[in-house]
Amino acid sequence: MAINFKSKILLNMKQPLVSILAPCYNGARFLHKFFESLLEQQYKKIELVFINDGSIDDSEKIVYSYKAKMEACGMSLIYEYRENAGIGAAIDRGLKLMHGEYFTWIGIDDYYHPLFLQKLVSFMEENKKYSVVRDDGYIVDENDNTVILGKMADANYDKYNEHLFDNAILERNFQFGYSLVRTTDFLKINPKRTIYPSREGQNWQILLPLFYNGLSAFYSEPLYYVLNNSHSVSRDPRKGGLKKLLAQKEEYKKILTETLFSFQFHEREKYLLIVNDKYARMEMRLGYEFNDGNLLKRKYQELKKLGTVKNIDHILYLRFHFPIFNKILVCLKTFFAKRS
Repeated sequence: MAINFKSKILLNMKQPLVSILAPCYNGARFLHKFFESLLEQQYKKIELVFINDGSIDDSEKIVYSYKAKMEACGMSLIYEYRENAGIGAAIDRGLKLMHGEYFTWIGIDDYYHPLFLQKLVSFMEENKKYSVVRDDGYIVDENDNTVILGKMADANYDKYNEHLFDNAILERNFQFGYSLVRTTDFLKINPKRTIYPSREGQNWQILLPLFYNGLSAFYSEPLYYVLNNSHSVSRDPRKGGLKKLLAQKEEYKKILTETLFSFQFHEREKYLLIVNDKYARMEMRLGYEFNDGNLLKRKYQELKKLGTVKNIDHILYLRFHFPIFNKILVCLKTFFAKRS
């Protein structure tokens, strides 16, 4: 039996409101695709919190061109323009403006499958023990979105782990993807709705406290699309060289450190050591990869000072500073290969 217009309104009223936080900086060329995917959502109880992060293109004009269409579908729009401060600051602002019982966020160059919210909201309504549900997504070609290059969680063999705090910090068998968060659980931990406003992102700031204090689920059906931009330095910082890479790693370290101080837990010192060890070792390897002996030596000494230096670190240091050591390793490898 067909559902009449009045019944649709009543059904929409009973559904929990979902806030979508969408920061945008000069993303006009992606907005039509994003908004069409929003209008195609089978789940209509949506509040879009659109933060224009200082765009100088036609982003604002395009956003307002969809306002009436959204309202006709039962969706609402909160729009705010601000001077450019980066994605973390935009999300921080969006958290303060949202009203949803659930919330999620998206990069404006990505877009949704029509069932993204319907399936994730249904899952969370049926599984009250979870604070977060993470979803898999398709990676699509930037020039032809019908070409699927892979899935976000293809290399993640621990995707169903419900306790993700360690994995997320270490980036071990883990990918963020897009998530749906239960707002009440978020506000218990972060009542001020404040995150460290990094230009490098917002995922750790929002999710780490939830991973520590609650459970996370994984929904395996891919329900969003991530554009693979082969020219993006942010998605492949090696294209920016060593300086860009180091700046990114130091900012990631700052994000984690700030986040570890943003909520109450008794293991802070343990995890601060883990973070410092992680990035000292990462940057030591960058020194080796980019033939920067000073960087390698500095980070090697940092690991020794932390008391976390490993045999593999000693070997890397020797291989760089004493080329004869490389020759010995090659000879040993050849010797044992012949014996086997």
